[in-house]
Amino acid sequence: MPHVHLDGYLGGVYYVELPDAMREASDDRAGWFELGRAPDEFDLEAEPEVCAIRPEEGRMILFPAYFYHGTVPFESGQRRISIAFDVVPTD
Repeated sequence: MPHVHLDGYLGGVYYVELPDAMREASDDRAGWFELGRAPDEFDLEAEPEVCAIRPEEGRMILFPAYFYHGTVPFESGQRRISIAFDVVPTD
């Protein structure tokens, strides 16, 4: 589900371990990270430009926290380990 983090400056995800199926490029982009896709309920007239990034073990993705972002749904019997985080100001 695409979402934003309005209280943060920066968002990020680090991929530690991926299922075998996510290590290969695929047409459906299952498990890929997306930036720019707004939630379906926004019912936009124009299709937004979406940046899709294939996860790789050891890859870190950083982005402005106010960008819509999410993971394309996927299913696997193997585990995926990722660390997601936000940089939030304290004062």
